[in-house]
Amino acid sequence: MAGRLSAGVSGYAELAPDIEAGRLRLLAVSSPERIPGLDAAPLREQGLDVALLNWRGVFAPPGITDAERERLVAAVDAMVRSAEWQSLLRRHHWVDLYLSGRRRSCAAWGPRSPVSSTRGP
Repeated sequence: MAGRLSAGVSGYAELAPDIEAGRLRLLAVSSPERIPGLDAAPLREQGLDVALLNWRGVFAPPGITDAERERLVAAVDAMVRSAEWQSLLRRHHWVDLYLSGRRRSCAAWGPRSPVSSTRGP
């Protein structure tokens, strides 16, 4: 950062060492609600009516069989139930948004956008 940073937007885990060392100050979180263990109010509480959540996906090539897909889903389902994964969620202050199987597709958002606001453009 070399003293040139005015503000930044990132996931907490990427900046946690700098926040914890006092090189950066956490001003807000973009989640809809407060995150346990973080001393920062959501943007909505601070008057900016927006919520952003960072999510990831597990992808496979086209043409995998139903059996291959089910094995992949089962493996990820087992991983997110593991003590190690639960520990990572707590350590990095991640919000658990896991959706299993077909619910995990982008269609799970329905008519909503991953970025939500109640204010007009």
